[in-house]
Amino acid sequence: MRPHPQDSASSQNQQQHKAYDPATKFASNGAPLPEAVLLDVQDSTTKAIAPPHVSLLGNVAWAATSQGLLAIDPETGNTRATFKPQGQSTEYYNGIGNTRVDIVAPQVVKVSGHNLVAQSFGVTVPGKGTTPAHSAIEVVAADADAVRLA
Repeated sequence: MRPHPQDSASSQNQQQHKAYDPATKFASNGAPLPEAVLLDVQDSTTKAIAPPHVSLLGNVAWAATSQGLLAIDPETGNTRATFKPQGQSTEYYNGIGNTRVDIVAPQVVKVSGHNLVAQSFGVTVPGKGTTPAHSAIEVVAADADAVRLA
């Protein structure tokens, strides 16, 4: 039985592109993810890498880190923009030999016809006067098409 011509073409295309599992590089030419992304997913003892927290929308890769939301050029791996919460993030790299399992990939939503990329962060709201500091959740949202804070 001969393979269907379409099946042969798709298998040739798959063979031409190297896959990375977990996806630590964007392209077969090896554009690496920024250090900020890898910090939260690499076990510093074993150097094993967990899947990074990345969503791709159009020509921008959106990566969640413990300190902010990054817009990355997937061809070069360069950071185009960084969006941080206004409050002091309580998220942090949690030490030697530990990868972050609580961060999730940024969510892409459509609001009033605009594509937004959203990420939540635990933050500390400083105390003021007699009000003590407290924890809160802050959502950072970026306009995915303009790559700017929404």
